[in-house]
Amino acid sequence: MGWTSADAQESDETSLIVTVVREEEIELPVPPVVSYMGATRIAATPLVYWAASPYAVSYTFERSSSRTGQYAVAARLGKGATTWRDRAAAGTSQTNWYRVVSTSALGLTSVTAPQRAWASGFAHRLEGDIIGTEGSWHDQGNTKEKLFDGNTSTFFDAPDASAWGGFDLGTVGWRVISQIRYWPRDSWSDRMVNSRFHVSSVADFSTRKTVATISSKPPQKAWTTIAPAFTDTWRYVRWYADSGNGNAAEIEFTGFDGVPSAPSSLNADTNTAMCAVLTWPDVANASGYLVWTNGVECAFVATNAAMCARSARAHTTFGVSAVNGSAQSDLISRELPPAPPPPFILFFR
Repeated sequence: MGWTSADAQESDETSLIVTVVREEEIELPVPPVVSYMGATRIAATPLVYWAASPYAVSYTFERSSSRTGQYAVAARLGKGATTWRDRAAAGTSQTNWYRVVSTSALGLTSVTAPQRAWASGFAHRLEGDIIGTEGSWHDQGNTKEKLFDGNTSTFFDAPDASAWGGFDLGTVGWRVISQIRYWPRDSWSDRMVNSRFHVSSVADFSTRKTVATISSKPPQKAWTTIAPAFTDTWRYVRWYADSGNGNAAEIEFTGFDGVPSAPSSLNADTNTAMCAVLTWPDVANASGYLVWTNGVECAFVATNAAMCARSARAHTTFGVSAVNGSAQSDLISRELPPAPPPPFILFFR
């Protein structure tokens, strides 16, 4: 911040006239990074939806075949857009990576972290309440929580030879496990041999299914990635070791959200002549909702209400489906008659 003054001018009355201009920096708003983005497939075409970013007047979608590869522009969309179909990827089995650039009116931008859209939508790292064997060897603090702390230098070392650690993923929105990664404890990777990954619908794992087994010594100081053998949804996941005191540094589960329930009803307030205000009950395991007009998605909303334009010439069918990061519910719809014409006002003189 600084001050500058114009040339002083002395009048006949020896008074001094000074013009002062104040210089200060003005911080221009940068559009925040899109706070939520999900994806599903509609008729074999990836459909991406997102929460609008304040100050953004346009969105640029970039696509790559790998997370760290070169990204190319796939689409440019305007301010009001909150959905996009990647028709270029329709019918393909390739799993693309996407990122979104939000741009303000002044050209300032923000970029999301890349997200991978599988055939089932966006996969993400799964987390929940940590469950498993309590305690640590000689109470040294190397508990089951170390398996999921994101630090490959820490490790789980249980008090007993047989041990396990995992997640309760919650009562709603059970998950499909798409990928498992693990990192062994330094110099003790042999202790993971013959350990197994289980999924279950109950907390005691009495209904467990083995989705993967570590059959050989994993490499040191490296991630090993495996694909599980089941694609159903589950609430409980774990890594289980018969021996070796549960020695491992990191366990990571990646997966998709289960299909959310559909809204139980759809109400329409038509008091506004050319618009319909749609409302519906919240869905517990939904991250947001897609709003449809005559079979075409027109918006993503995070709340259970939306205002939509009505046709004045024909019936309009509105629909709502619940969505999360990976899946879409069945559609609930309602047909409305044409919007009434605007009132006709006569003037008399």
